[in-house]
Amino acid sequence: MDTGLRFTLLGPVQGWCGETELDLGTPQQRAVLALLLLREGEVVSIDEIVDALWEERTPASARAIVRTYLSRLRRALASGEVIRASGGGYAVPPGSVEVDWARFSGLVREAQAVRADGRPAEAAGLLREALRLWRGTPLGGARGDYVDQERTRLAQHRVAALEERLALDLELGRHAEVSEELAAAVAAEPTRERLRELRMTALYRSGRQAEALAAYDEVRRLLATELGIDPGAGLRELHQRILRADPGLAAPPRHPDADLATQHLAPDLATRYAASGARHSVPAEWPPAQLPAAPPGFVGRRAESAAVQEALRPAGGAPVVAITGLGGMGKTALA
Repeated sequence: MDTGLRFTLLGPVQGWCGETELDLGTPQQRAVLALLLLREGEVVSIDEIVDALWEERTPASARAIVRTYLSRLRRALASGEVIRASGGGYAVPPGSVEVDWARFSGLVREAQAVRADGRPAEAAGLLREALRLWRGTPLGGARGDYVDQERTRLAQHRVAALEERLALDLELGRHAEVSEELAAAVAAEPTRERLRELRMTALYRSGRQAEALAAYDEVRRLLATELGIDPGAGLRELHQRILRADPGLAAPPRHPDADLATQHLAPDLATRYAASGARHSVPAEWPPAQLPAAPPGFVGRRAESAAVQEALRPAGGAPVVAITGLGGMGKTALA
């Protein structure tokens, strides 16, 4: 049964029927819906919902309040088939609605299977698509005692998927491209040692050995100050390997499908590409997406643009122009 309803949990808790957004009610009412969606078809009893919302501060009328929430949600969804009463509890039947969390989990599982089959570029692309589903803090707009716990759990799944995708990018020889993304990820999760290892590796492979060693000193001081611990075995070993310039840390040859990791894999295209057995070429119908969209208000640089165009005019050979400057100055937009 496909009701045509879709819900988001990887950001604000919202729902749509077609293009019409549904009124999901109060923060606690949204928390009830989120709980049912996260259970993915498992029956949840009234008592479980009460405990999830209030734990030890349960009001005397809690069960009646929960039933009211469920009644209002059923009306908002315009279908009694979405939230079904079963065995003294309630459930959302699997496959009856579209949920971004289920989509994310499915893409991660598919990426793991594809990687195990020896197709790292496709795996990285699938993980990139999964991470695009996130629109901010998960379960936004929902309130209940269990919400913070679930929010943390979902966020950890996101970081794990990001780590896996970044590790695949390094495996594909994309160390230069992901260095800055790794810096941002480390800033968001400063005690996550796996991210630190990936960043140090990317720096080293980009010819920035001193920065890689400085990154180790930074995390060593942070862990000692914040947690009173030393870096784990993985970080310590990587530090030693960088110090002795271990040949095993050298950048791998760029994978022939490395740019697939930057593509948005539509589900049907990903399936067809995986089934085709292709390894070294992008399908013809795949749209190019290596550069960001041009900014709508890019102005100036007339002299620079004219100089670039003049330098590229055919005059024998293959002219090349290098555009340099500090980050954020508009080099990519000019190019």
